[in-house]
Amino acid sequence: MSPRLIIYMISRIRDEFHKHLNLELKEKGLSPLTTTHADILFALVKKKKRKCKKSPR
Repeated sequence: MSPRLIIYMISRIRDEFHKHLNLELKEKGLSPLTTTHADILFALVKKKKRKCKKSPR
């Protein structure tokens, strides 16, 4: 399978997942939140965990 096809398929899966997740958020009354918010929160948590691992306690 070509790398371009793999990237295309991953992109399509991500898009479909985001559509589904946005519908779920809307059904639960959380429509002001979007998957973009989730992406940002995930990145912040991941960055914080990385910083915590570096600092000795």
